[in-house]
Amino acid sequence: MYDDNNKCKMHSMLETEFIFVSDDEDDEDDEEDEEEEEVDMMDLPASCGWESGTVLEVLVFPAKKRSNSDVWWPATLGKRAAGKTDADGRQLYSITMDAFPEYGSHKERRVKVSFLDDEVLHDPDRGEFAWRFVDDTEDEESSEYGSDSEDEEDNLVSGMASMGVSYDAEGAPRKRALIVGCSYSGQSNALPGTINDAHAIYKLLVGCFNFPDDSGNIMYLTDDHHDSSRLPTRRNILKGFEWLMKDLHSGDSLFFYFTGHGGTQDDPSGSEPRGNQVICPCDYSTRGIITDTEIHKHLVTPLPPGVVLHALVDSCHSGTVMNLPHNADIKKGHFTGWSEEYPGQSWKRGTLGGLAIQISAAQHNQYAREGQMKGGRASSSGVRQGAATYGFTRAIKRHQKQWGFDVTYEELMETMYEVLRDSNFKKQDPQLSASMTMDLCRADVKFKL
Repeated sequence: MYDDNNKCKMHSMLETEFIFVSDDEDDEDDEEDEEEEEVDMMDLPASCGWESGTVLEVLVFPAKKRSNSDVWWPATLGKRAAGKTDADGRQLYSITMDAFPEYGSHKERRVKVSFLDDEVLHDPDRGEFAWRFVDDTEDEESSEYGSDSEDEEDNLVSGMASMGVSYDAEGAPRKRALIVGCSYSGQSNALPGTINDAHAIYKLLVGCFNFPDDSGNIMYLTDDHHDSSRLPTRRNILKGFEWLMKDLHSGDSLFFYFTGHGGTQDDPSGSEPRGNQVICPCDYSTRGIITDTEIHKHLVTPLPPGVVLHALVDSCHSGTVMNLPHNADIKKGHFTGWSEEYPGQSWKRGTLGGLAIQISAAQHNQYAREGQMKGGRASSSGVRQGAATYGFTRAIKRHQKQWGFDVTYEELMETMYEVLRDSNFKKQDPQLSASMTMDLCRADVKFKL
């Protein structure tokens, strides 16, 4: 997405030689938090008793052979650098990065780092990057899209206690939504309109679709919060995915909304015909992006029969960011048919029986715009918002006012298209994709949440 100054949401990420990503999604319980308060964070290895020779891994995108896959690079903890600290006074340690010929590294290399916490290292020359003990991989390998451990599930909920899942004890259909707004406040590529976007979607869900107005049914992550558990960080968004998909029953209606920076990367494996689409959490520059593969794994693959997930993604290059197999062919807002994103392999991109529908702000090769919106178009006296989000909310309210809320998917996409064209955003076309095909023109195929 671009703001009015034409700053691409992904410019700083795509120019970075190394992108270090935190993929440790385990939550810490209250007892562990109390223990951590007693740890000397200025010399974590010594305080925790980690010995020289301990095997660990760091997560990087190698510079010599750019990859869009997370690469856990093997390494070994070395000796304590006596009398040497980083700029903040943290004790420096040497770590040996193993040879990794597959990614262009044929020799070991030794670097000095400090440990910021139990998941982030700091290299004075390259910045922060994620790390983990090799033993930490066991839980990830035991489950396709999350841990099966009851303790870890309890930790996940306790970490977001004020946003716990609530549901009808009799199993009645429920409505649940994850709203994510990343404004990147204080950064050169800030997007202040995203806070207004998130608030507008929240009001729409509660006011038009009767979502319960409580934290048990709507998780709201924006970076104007003072509570760290409510910031749209990579870790919190991934927790939000787990929360959204927990304890689902037939008839449940789910909604995922993201507004912020998005981008695209080449896919060296060749499995993604349009490359990898990504979204950027507020801490993407240090903890990394979230890829379309991750989104699909968490939100699409586990959808059970009878559950419907709608997603609205207002970011650049968002057209295929959920890796759904079917793309609606929409010309000037009008539905003309379907095309296959993965010809002959659509079955590999499906759900467990549920239905996933994504509405995106732009095609995979387009930028999404943010501007001051009013009266159905950009206006100097309007409220700053993402143009696609504004078009979406305007479509819902228009049809609710005229016909008691009765809108088809085609009518929804047509209104979004009209708002973008009336705002002179002629190179931005909203897209709809789904896990299964349907006739979007039929009067009985309605947009419902």
